Amino acid sequence: MVSDDPTHRKKVNSKQLELLHILYRFRFATTDQIAAYLGKKNGTRVYRRVMILVEQGYIGRNYEPEYRKQDMPASYFLRSKGIAALKKRDDKTYSQKVLHNIYKDAGASEQFVQSSLTIFDSYNRLKSQYGESLQFFTKSDLAGFESAHFPGQLPDAYIRLNSKSGLKQFFLDVHSIDQPLFKMPKRIKSYIDHLDSEVWSATGEPQPKVLAICDRASTQKRLQSRIAKAKKPELAIFSTLKSVMEKIGESPSIWHPQAKLDESVSLEAI
Repeated sequence: MVSDDPTHRKKVNSKQLELLHILYRFRFATTDQIAAYLGKKNGTRVYRRVMILVEQGYIGRNYEPEYRKQDMPASYFLRSKGIAALKKRDDKTYSQKVLHNIYKDAGASEQFVQSSLTIFDSYNRLKSQYGESLQFFTKSDLAGFESAHFPGQLPDAYIRLNSKSGLKQFFLDVHSIDQPLFKMPKRIKSYIDHLDSEVWSATGEPQPKVLAICDRASTQKRLQSRIAKAKKPELAIFSTLKSVMEKIGESPSIWHPQAKLDESVSLEAI
């Protein structure tokens, strides 16, 4: 007799493994984000694929009552069964440290969930804008790199952009009003220490610039104030608002130089 229990269905296929891999990279995702990542028009086409994995216990789903009240989409994350499936892959290698941390994602703070979603959304928008000229590495990706050239406190993402004027490199972080108060100054200090150490010079490439996506204007102004207090002019930090990033398709000049919120430039011009 064939069981009706979805947990007894056959093992995950290649397309389902791809969904698990996406959640490993970004930690949390909506069906619309996954659809954009896969080149689909909307999340309807991937919803069923995602829900099968939910039913089978490979991934979890966040859809609290307040989400529905605010018309916010559900978000998805890896569960232990999904982590186990990734560990069994022989075609990809995953960071054991990241996999260990993912076990805690079922109880992740709302701030961490929203930050992860912002990173994924930013990836999709930047990829749509720059196509194959852009390479985007999440913190999970970076954890698998055997490199001492990155800051001790890894950025939320690392970006490489092949522009007409040459290779551009960036460290990217998300800042929100709900994040712990120590995060912003700690992050700035990490970049100052990294700059002073000159470890990046061993790569033979220019020091990456720093990009910051802020959830609101007050967060961006606080970041600007922290940068000014650091008194490190050679640390190049460019910021934008999450709401402005969502409109990058209309104009790529969305990044404000430090202490110059009345000016904006594109990644190519940085």
